Amino acid sequence: AGGLIGELVNGTVQRSYATGAVNGTDYLGGLVGLIGGGGASTQSVIQSYATGAVTGTALVGGLAGYLMDFGSIDQVYATGAVTGGLNVGGLIGFSSGDLTNAFWDVQRSGTHVGVGQLIGPGSGSGVGVTTAQMMQRSTFSAWNISGTGGSSAAWRIYEGQTAPLLRNFLTSLTVTVDNASRVYDGTHWSGGSGVAYSGFRMGEDVNDLLGSFSYGGTAQGARNVGTYSMVGTGQYSGQQGYDIEFVASSLTITP
Repeated sequence: AGGLIGELVNGTVQRSYATGAVNGTDYLGGLVGLIGGGGASTQSVIQSYATGAVTGTALVGGLAGYLMDFGSIDQVYATGAVTGGLNVGGLIGFSSGDLTNAFWDVQRSGTHVGVGQLIGPGSGSGVGVTTAQMMQRSTFSAWNISGTGGSSAAWRIYEGQTAPLLRNFLTSLTVTVDNASRVYDGTHWSGGSGVAYSGFRMGEDVNDLLGSFSYGGTAQGARNVGTYSMVGTGQYSGQQGYDIEFVASSLTITP
């Protein structure tokens, strides 16, 4: 049993995720229960993750219960609580396949090993990180990941706010601050310019975003004559939300 697939015999699971809890006895995974069984054919899970709790007896993993020979996993993570008796891992319960660029949350999983048991020709046991590290782009430096909106990267992360999100489930949203100008009056600029949002899905608005909007850039506190940058900041989104791109504008202070 798996949060997405019970058994992957042949083929590839890519840019997919599962959040539901998985319960059973053996071969249980937050995303896939068993990866393999197709002989020398390809069985791979790429750029995917699972966050649901997994509870079973044996071969229990936050991402997959059993990764067999010829199976491979790359650019994945798991954050769900994992409970079992024999061969239990934050990522994989039992593995004889290849595991690369894989992470699990040691604080949430309840287990401090990535793979319950690793045997045979397989390689890799994953990297255990804290919940805070799971929200840092530097943790996933080897991934195809971006910390800014509007990129073509497979993954999007909101630093300090979310674990990596899959961009194919996000809607592009552009946030642009209006240009502003003022005549020098000796006081410091404290923000206050129009903001345009482009790309909202039907029936949604700015209130559906997480966090709170604020003004960033060099314009904040600017006093002297010159041109300063203004850019939005502070807003982020969950997996079924938005890939937010903040577009910079400028504040001009004239003599």
